[in-house]
Amino acid sequence: MRPRLVRVRRLPRVPLWAVALLAIWGTMVLAATVLSARTGRPVTLCPLKLLTGLPCPACGTTRGLLALANGDWAGPWRHNPLAFALLAGAAGLLAFRLVAGRTIRLDLSARQRIAAIVLSAALLAANWAYVILVVH
Repeated sequence: MRPRLVRVRRLPRVPLWAVALLAIWGTMVLAATVLSARTGRPVTLCPLKLLTGLPCPACGTTRGLLALANGDWAGPWRHNPLAFALLAGAAGLLAFRLVAGRTIRLDLSARQRIAAIVLSAALLAANWAYVILVVH
């Protein structure tokens, strides 16, 4: 594995689909929050949880963001640790890009790519087990 710094534009281009997805998600969260406040019952946005009763690997991310917005810095880690570790890492990389005008690229061999995929799958499975057993 060879990490290297690559010169890039300081401000990355934001794809329109990402903006649209974020707007849709924000609208759904707002609607669920209002509906939950009016009915007094929690409203879930997770399709897997609605269909099976089991949370998906990303369940808890919205609650974690709401906890963060309320100043609870430990809340996101309790709701979905992997989502917020990835979010913190992405924020750090974005901050580095904005300040330095560079990004980190990893050159991986085929064997290292397979190892990275296996490690990612194991982390996702462990996080999903945590979400099911602890948060749910």
